[in-house]
Order: sequence, then structure tokens, then C-alpha cells
Amino acid sequence: MTRILFRVDAGQILHVAMGHAFRCLALAEEMKFYGAESLFLMREEQAGNDFIRRRDFQVTVLSESASAHEELAAMQALKPDVVVFDLLQTPEGITQQLQQMGVIVVILDDLGQKTLRADLLVNGSLIQSNHVYAGEIGRQLLGPRYAILGSDFDKKRNSRAKTGPVKEILVTMGGADPRGFTPIVANSLVENGIGEHITVVQGPAFAKATVVENAHFRMKTQVRVQENVPDLSILMVAADLVVSAAGRTAYELAVTGTPCVLVPTAAHEVDVAEALVAVGAAQAVSSAEEDCLRRELVGLVATACDPNIRIGMAKAGRRFIDGGGRQRVAKAINDLGRSRARNGWGKD
Repeated sequence: MTRILFRVDAGQILHVAMGHAFRCLALAEEMKFYGAESLFLMREEQAGNDFIRRRDFQVTVLSESASAHEELAAMQALKPDVVVFDLLQTPEGITQQLQQMGVIVVILDDLGQKTLRADLLVNGSLIQSNHVYAGEIGRQLLGPRYAILGSDFDKKRNSRAKTGPVKEILVTMGGADPRGFTPIVANSLVENGIGEHITVVQGPAFAKATVVENAHFRMKTQVRVQENVPDLSILMVAADLVVSAAGRTAYELAVTGTPCVLVPTAAHEVDVAEALVAVGAAQAVSSAEEDCLRRELVGLVATACDPNIRIGMAKAGRRFIDGGGRQRVAKAINDLGRSRARNGWGKD
């Protein structure tokens, strides 16, 4: 049986949150179709670690202070055939040593402009300038055709009538919301009388104070809070409009054809939001700063409520992404393994 080790971090970590973990989970689930066993190696962050365990995958915890030598030793102890890195900074020294040991190295990245060593590099970003790399890289899979989304989003389409008034609004600031933007968004909508029903999603790694202890908007009868939603796609396709973080969720909204206003929560998400606005798939707050969010959100939502704009966003999103990236990347990993089968790779 092929053993795949996912090296990823998740939780209340600024610029990381839960998106990388969601992506790795989607790929791990897909690799089951090829008979692979998936394990996770993660820095110590309880919310993120526990979330992966609840999905029935083994998690080995790496100390926050672990050196590169200790990290490599932890990987070796797990005896992987493939290591998939999904980190902001992939340790080049470790990838080189893994390759020298015959381990296949896969890197999932979004930002580009890096020097990397990998057998397979995957970057599903819409932004072409983020596809530039240097280093010793085997196969590269670039662009939204390779954006890795969960099976929940397969063949899901928002069927809400785009020509009617905006009644159902979904607010989702990702799996962790380390910036604490969720109450700001929800309160702004309530205070300005936007939407008849507002559903606020509290992700699996939210800090308690982000929503649970900020109960102001919960007093409003049109707001409901859902925690640890098992299938976010159901809420997306039921919404007239979504206010969302501009990470992985932005691609999920596009593939479902759901009109949205994006709220960047980190600097790199600003570029994603701008790219989606440029192709007509979203409206977006112009920066990742709280004062900008407070200043721009209501006007953007009002614009997005226009039926013609919502129809345009729904069509544009489905044009640039088809949702098949998970299957394409899994096949590429399996193909790499088959090409090495003559050397005993991936065998018990």
C-alpha cells in the first residue's frame, strides 16, 4: 500500500488558518481511490490537529521548536512513499534529502516566486504571475484546472433565482478567522438591514472570542450561527449572496456559481480577490485591513445585490474553474508512483 504523508499546519495561525488543511484532506480522501494510506505531520496547534483526527486520519504532532533535522527524522520514522508539503515556506533542504532517499516530493503552493525542489508542483491559483518558479522541479500543474476542492463541491450549482431580492446571505470567514472579521461583517449587515436571513458559519478552529463571546448580532432574529458545518456547499448553493474570506472558499464559490463579496484576511488574499473581480466572479474589499472592511463592505454588498451583477458573477465563476482539480492532482501523484513501481515503490 502506498503511504502518503501530508506535511501541513492549521489552526489559529495568521496567514495559514485552515485552508491548507482542507486542501490536504480533500486530496487524502481522493487518494483512497488508488488504495493509498494517508498520514499527517503537523506543528502543535490543537484546533487544527483535532480537526484532522476527527476526519479519521492519523496525526503526528511536531513540536513548535522542532529543528529541520528533527522534522526530517519524524518524516523518516513514518516511512512515507510520498510527502506532500502544503506550507507557506517549504524547507528545500528537507525536500532534497527526501528525494535522495527515494521519496516522491509533492508541493502544493499558491504564491509562486520561489526556488523549490519537487517531483510534482501544484499551483491552482488563477493568478498567472504566481506560477513563476526556479529550482529543480519535475512536473508542474498550474492554474485553476488544478485547484483542489473537496468532493462536496462536485457538480454542485447555486440554483437560487438571481433576479429576485437578496434574502439569504451566508457569512463565512474560513475555518479559523484569526483576524476576527466575522462579527464585524455580521453586525454590519444587521445594522444596515441587509438580507432577511443571515447564516454565520463558525469554522472548526475559530477562537472562542471570535463569535461565541461576541453575541451582539446573535440577538437579531434574522441571524443564525452554525458551527463546524460538515458540508459548506449546501449553505452556499442555498444562498443568494455570500460574504467570504478570499482564500480557498473563493474558488468554491466560483465553482458553485454563487455571487459573493470577498473579504481578504491576509495580504496574499488581496491578489486573489482582485483577480476574481477582474474576471467578473466577485466583488471585493480592497485590502486586508479592518478599517477598510468597515468602510467598504456595505457599499459592496449593496452593489452585489443588483440582479444583473449577481447573474454575471455566477456565470463568470463557472467559466474559469470546473472543480476537477482534485481528481487531476490525485491521478498525477498515482502516475508518479506507477512510474517508479519497477523499483518497488509503494509496495508492501
